Formats: sequence, C-alpha cells, structure tokens
Amino acid sequence: MAVGASPPPAPLPVGLFYFRRFLLVAMLMMCILGCQRVPVLEIVVWSAFKDQELELLKKEGAAFAAREGIPVRVVRV
Repeated sequence: MAVGASPPPAPLPVGLFYFRRFLLVAMLMMCILGCQRVPVLEIVVWSAFKDQELELLKKEGAAFAAREGIPVRVVRV
C-alpha cells in the first residue's frame, strides 16, 4: 500500500447486501405497480351550490358521463 493511501473499504456483510438488494427490488416493484392504470368506478362531486348552480353542475356531470363513460354523482353538502 502506498504512503498516504487509505485502506480499501470493508466488504458489506452478506445480510446487509441481500437487504439492500431486497429494498431495491421492492422499490422497483412499487414503481411498476403504481404506474398501472386503475379503473375509475365513479366520480363524486361534493358541492355547496344551491338551486340553479346545482342543476347546472348536475347537467355538466351528465354530459361528462355521456362523453367519457364514467358516471358522475353530485352530492350537495
């Protein structure tokens, strides 16, 4: 070893090596599974609108449902 050179790093313990590899595989699987498209069952819109505004929102929801094929439910809160 040359003067002033640092010693080589100690090898990783075998268990730590496998644990890191497990974490890497787990993170990759989460990324892959997270990118899959989940079907939308229904869109729920909560609104404090009253009377005319609520009816307009319901009509727009029905138009969206007809265009996109995703049901829209408007709930007045």
